[in-house]
Amino acid sequence: MHFAGQGAEKLYNTALLEFKASKFDALTEMHVLTSTLKAVSTVLMADGMEQCRKCMGGHGFLNAAGVGPQYLSALPQATYEGDFVVLSIQVGQQLLNAVSSKMKGKTSNPKTPSLQYVYEYDPAKPQLPPKAAELDSLLQNHDFLMAALKSRANYVHYASAQIFQEEVAAAGGKMGPETLDTVKIEFMRMTYAHAYVLYSDFFKQRLTELETQSPKVASVLKLVFELFCFTVMDQSYDVGCGFGDFVAAGALPANGQGQLLRRIKQLLKDIRPHAVPLVDGWNIPDFLLNSVLGRYDGRVYESLYESTKNEPLNETDISEGYYKHLQYLLHPERKSQDQAAAASAAPAPPSAGRAAL
Repeated sequence: MHFAGQGAEKLYNTALLEFKASKFDALTEMHVLTSTLKAVSTVLMADGMEQCRKCMGGHGFLNAAGVGPQYLSALPQATYEGDFVVLSIQVGQQLLNAVSSKMKGKTSNPKTPSLQYVYEYDPAKPQLPPKAAELDSLLQNHDFLMAALKSRANYVHYASAQIFQEEVAAAGGKMGPETLDTVKIEFMRMTYAHAYVLYSDFFKQRLTELETQSPKVASVLKLVFELFCFTVMDQSYDVGCGFGDFVAAGALPANGQGQLLRRIKQLLKDIRPHAVPLVDGWNIPDFLLNSVLGRYDGRVYESLYESTKNEPLNETDISEGYYKHLQYLLHPERKSQDQAAAASAAPAPPSAGRAAL
């Protein structure tokens, strides 16, 4: 996501200069790129934060852990400035246009360079998967990983375009909101598939630059790049996709999931020693993270103890709420006992004679 964001920012700055010169060729590319990244990145971010919280067990549920407040702050981003459904329709339409242009004989569209892989795909050509015996070596080839992600994305795009054409034909050739509504699920899958191509493409480009700028950093990030690609192939995070799509696309052999899982487990072992430096590399200060678990000085248990000791509810052994409410739920008989005690302790009513005075 980080490298894709850098790529989007670079495109924005370039497009802004062109707009000032009354040149708007980059507008379509900027729209489809930012819509894709915004739609998918915010959902993955929210789901990822919740997954991290659950991985921490009871500690992750603590307010002092900081994950909950950060999650509540970040979650609305998946909705405002365009939610996933709205943006996926925008992206899906652009992808359908690219497929339609390709089927009409066009080989590219200079206004949408990020969709070039759609034009390079030949749906009429049989897509033969690699043999399982070759898969172990291929899974370490980054060009193969990119090709697999693009092949899967194209499979989703072209299959969705076929479904859309069938819906249009069933509607008597009319294309309107009702027709688009029938392929919203396909648009969702197309948006996810396209986003994964963008993420991996920007990531791979940055890795190429880092190989000369910082070889040691590049060697670690290569492992992260592979883990990302394999996770997409194995799970894809979205509904109805994952390994089956890659098999259907001819990108992976049907009996290759075991090899894929073994490679994922090996990468997790290889990345584990670098996990803390990778996280600290973001240089997020303690005051912003606001977490007793994510402290830079590592004083986790001391901080947990201090936060618990300073909690106002812990000033007494038993909180006031227990005496007011909880004890009567646990011991219903106490309510009548306390009411009787309160009645006997109440002052006697004034006598009738005194009242007359």
